[in-house]
Amino acid sequence: MKLVNSFLLLILFLSTTSSFGQEIVVSSGFYQSEIFTTESLEKGKIRIREAAILNALEKAFGKTIFLGNSMYLSNNKTTQKVESKTIFTTFGESYVKGELVEVLSENFKQITFEKPILNSKKKKIKTEIGFEWLCEVEIKCREYQAPAAQFNSYTLNCPDTNNCVTTSFRNGESFFLFFSSPKKGFVTIFLDDNSSSSILLPYRTNRQNYISGFPVEAFKSYVFFENNKSYLDDAKTTIDELEWVTRENMEKLSVVFSPNPFEIPQLNQSLIKYVSSQYNLPDNLPSEDFNKWLITLQSKRKDIEIMRIHLTTEER
Repeated sequence: MKLVNSFLLLILFLSTTSSFGQEIVVSSGFYQSEIFTTESLEKGKIRIREAAILNALEKAFGKTIFLGNSMYLSNNKTTQKVESKTIFTTFGESYVKGELVEVLSENFKQITFEKPILNSKKKKIKTEIGFEWLCEVEIKCREYQAPAAQFNSYTLNCPDTNNCVTTSFRNGESFFLFFSSPKKGFVTIFLDDNSSSSILLPYRTNRQNYISGFPVEAFKSYVFFENNKSYLDDAKTTIDELEWVTRENMEKLSVVFSPNPFEIPQLNQSLIKYVSSQYNLPDNLPSEDFNKWLITLQSKRKDIEIMRIHLTTEER
């Protein structure tokens, strides 16, 4: 791109979100482990109990697998992986599709077993008695479905919101995004090229003032990346004018909104290697790190709304 403040667009996957599922299901699970020397009996049992609950959630809704910038569900019976279009939540340090409602029962048993002791030649020299704890649980749970976005947003190849709406761009075309919300709040925009996620909003020149998201007013229409100072509190801020440049056919974009402030993730500046030095690139982070941040944010904050949009590249 030729403009000083233009950005390369690498774009991030978006899918439709929906409301929390209400159907309650009962599932059972188990987990067995020793108590590690670095933890107390109490902490060890808590860890084993959480793993048993996670096992029950996976039995009910499938096992979560993270590959690149996509989340998959693996069927427990067929092991087939299906890409999920729903944001996941977290349980412990794991990403899950289900939400724990209630633990109906839990039972701990101490398991005794013979533990062979081997020498350097891997020959058994003696036998010791080992101990592990087995935890069996039965839980009530429900499928996690993220709440639907209440704001309106779509991409354009010119600032005309009536005639330029598109999700398909040619390399070299300008890129804009319309946004309007019935609530006052904060918004940030990320793009992804399947390996790195780039932040497009808040704008680079005053991002340090908007680390909690770009502030927006209720019922006000915005066309981001248009050189329009009326959208800004800081008149000195330079608007990042974007130009579509990509080597991918399909790119992915995420618009994240909340009526309350939220902290954007840590960013880098040099993850993207295939772009000419003439381009002024946005700050970015690995796709996997971005998705982990987004999942953790939404699982902890029920006020987070996300819109996801697929974008494609046209040949000239």
